[in-house]
Amino acid sequence: MTRKAAFVLLAVLATLAACATGPVAQRERRVEILLDRLNERDVEHAMEVSRIPFVFDQEIIVLERDVETLWSNLQQVGFSFANHRVRDIRPVHAGSYREFGDTMDMEVYFDKYLADDGTIVHIDTDYGRFLILVGDRRRGLPQLFGMKGPL
Repeated sequence: MTRKAAFVLLAVLATLAACATGPVAQRERRVEILLDRLNERDVEHAMEVSRIPFVFDQEIIVLERDVETLWSNLQQVGFSFANHRVRDIRPVHAGSYREFGDTMDMEVYFDKYLADDGTIVHIDTDYGRFLILVGDRRRGLPQLFGMKGPL
């Protein structure tokens, strides 16, 4: 193997390794799979990927049955993340809670309940622009901590 070929191979392997070691919540393809599954599957699946307490717009839903009712109602009215496109993926920082609401409740939620790899994903859909709050992982996909929109 020539020196140039070895360098190219090492560069490709380093790039792949960097992608594999990043948090699942910050991998665009994993977020897209999560959104696809939310579109294709039932309320039970939505509950499996949702974390409790759950943020919906500027509200914190603390009861599991209320989150289940939310997903059930959204499904009944035909809501989906139809034709979703990931616009931006941003790891959460100290002031990120303001994107969901500039309140003490949101600040405490982000500090106390959000996973260490918490990420805000900006997506465009047929129904408008949304923010989803993801972090942690289960079965190779990010968990959904909340959503806001349409913006």
